[in-house]
Amino acid sequence: MATTETTSADENSTASLRIPPLPVAKAAAEQHVRARVSYLSRRTGTIQYVEGRVVECAHGPDADRGQYTLTLATTDGREIIAHATLREVHSKTDACLTRLGNLTAIEPAYEVHE
Repeated sequence: MATTETTSADENSTASLRIPPLPVAKAAAEQHVRARVSYLSRRTGTIQYVEGRVVECAHGPDADRGQYTLTLATTDGREIIAHATLREVHSKTDACLTRLGNLTAIEPAYEVHE
């Protein structure tokens, strides 16, 4: 199941967008590392977090730092699509594509060993 956390939007109202540069995003996709995407939920107005393995980094030939789309695969079968260019986050299943909210960060997620 995907890991989610919630933080009040007021606590992060002035937070700037934090995304890795394109070379880091491409390397993350090549190595299938775990990442955490945070976004301001359009439904609840709170900061939401979702984690998954980076499976793809799509970009154009002239892409710079923030012009790419990162796809994460979650353990519950969804794909989380973080559009760094559009500053949006979507959830994709076999049945539909849902806009979750506005992207605030793409960060490493650390493995938890039990």
